[in-house]
Amino acid sequence: MFSFFSLNEPVGDEIGELARTYTRRVLRSGRRFKLFVVAEDSMRPSLIPGDAVVGFRNSRPRIGQVRIFRSPLDENMWLVKRVSEIVDPSEMCVLSDNADATRADSRTFGPVAVQGSYRVLIRLPRRLVAAR
Repeated sequence: MFSFFSLNEPVGDEIGELARTYTRRVLRSGRRFKLFVVAEDSMRPSLIPGDAVVGFRNSRPRIGQVRIFRSPLDENMWLVKRVSEIVDPSEMCVLSDNADATRADSRTFGPVAVQGSYRVLIRLPRRLVAAR
């Protein structure tokens, strides 16, 4: 699950400032990019709550990619999962890295649409994203 991230939130150090500046430039380059913050444990150890990620919208998933997409069970919720199978050009199966944390993946809701999904390009560890 994700929450949106404010680019005006402070970061903890110079590296964080550089990462934030780079992320702003990427996001300004077009609508195909979106910034999210991880809000649950389903992708541990790859992503942990508080990590920020930049997603790039494209329609070519690959097995092993980490993708962000709207939950088929709740259109207001975004999920982050790893692609486990390409069903056909328009659908993919996704799984959580931490299967014990949740069953909110293709084990429960089956394949998801590729259209409208984002590939995770950049991860900003939570240590670089200061708490409010």
